[in-house]
Amino acid sequence: MDKQRIEEEQVEKELLKIITDFYEAYYISDRLKMFSYLDTSFQKNIPLNYFLIHEDFNAELGDLLKVEKIKIEKDDKCAFAECLIRLNQKEKQIVIVLKKDLGGWKIDGKSIFKRKL
Repeated sequence: MDKQRIEEEQVEKELLKIITDFYEAYYISDRLKMFSYLDTSFQKNIPLNYFLIHEDFNAELGDLLKVEKIKIEKDDKCAFAECLIRLNQKEKQIVIVLKKDLGGWKIDGKSIFKRKL
């Protein structure tokens, strides 16, 4: 396995952990921790106090069943995670966008709360 592929696999593991940690915070209603996983531009547009109390951001996100595939863009600034969730007793495919943000990876808040923005 070449060095580039090893690095890609490490980034994929990091992204998988971010997504699963975000959903774990969601399951226990730790909205502060959820907010910490969202990108800076989302955090600038939606203040923390608004995120914590506004019902638009208390939406049903479903149960994460599986992250099926992660595609990292060539510029290493954006990634797309194809996920399978269970929402309202139905399985549904979604795409979660992740961005390189201030040196680390964050979930694009618009990809999670797109119906609410």
